[in-house]
Order: sequence, then structure tokens, then C-alpha cells
Amino acid sequence: MIIRQFNSQSADTIRANFKNVSGATMTANMPVHYVVTGTASIDGISAVQSGASDPAGWGGVATETVANNGFGVTHAVGYYASCLLSNEGTSITFTLGDALVPEANVGLTSSVGTFAWNLTKKAYLLETVTVSASAYVKALYNCLG
Repeated sequence: MIIRQFNSQSADTIRANFKNVSGATMTANMPVHYVVTGTASIDGISAVQSGASDPAGWGGVATETVANNGFGVTHAVGYYASCLLSNEGTSITFTLGDALVPEANVGLTSSVGTFAWNLTKKAYLLETVTVSASAYVKALYNCLG
């Protein structure tokens, strides 16, 4: 785990390592879930991309593209300037302060998704944006609590 406090003028961040066990390449800026249920190894480091299996173990956003069985870093707490926001299949306006939740294989969204736990509100949008396709946006995360 990497904990950074730059100074009183910038945001603190926490990043954590993970091993991609999803069976495919994990895309940068997509939600990452630590394996907490199922038949895969529960070892505290194994993770899958959003939608692959374990939504309850949301650990943040991948900071880089990671090959299957490779190791990467997730942005778990703090400000992140480039998270993938889904357009949910239509043109939609997201508002500053909207709670964001991971959605299966498409990034983050602010509407009620397929996962029952999505009311945990661990991420918030830091800008107002209208998207008709997926977009990269600024967000504030807390995936540890």
C-alpha cells in the first residue's frame, strides 16, 4: 500500500497493489474488485475487472493496463483525474457531487446499477458533464471504508 501526503496544498492518496486474475487484460481507469467470494483464491491481492465477479470487493480504479496474471496498482483513496464514466447507452448529464458506482464492464455510473451494494457511495464526481459516449472524468474515492 502506498500512502502519499504531498503537502497541505494537494490531495492525499492511497494506492494498493493487486494481481489480475480475471482471465483477460484489465484496462486502465476501470474499476477493480478484490476477490472476496466465489471459487477463486481469496488471498488479499487477487482482483478482477468490474463485472467479472466480485462487486463487493471494490478496491478503486486501475492506474494502468494489466495483463492477465500480471500485477498492478489501484487508486483506492483520494482525487483521481481520469476515471472512466459510462454513458449508460444514451446521452446523459452527470452532476458535480453525484455518487458513482462501478457498473459491469463499462466503468463508473451514477444511476442504480446491477449490483445491490451500490448505495455504499464510495466515489463522487468532481465535475458536471454531459456524455453521449464514455468519458474520462475527475472523481474523489474512498474504497477502504
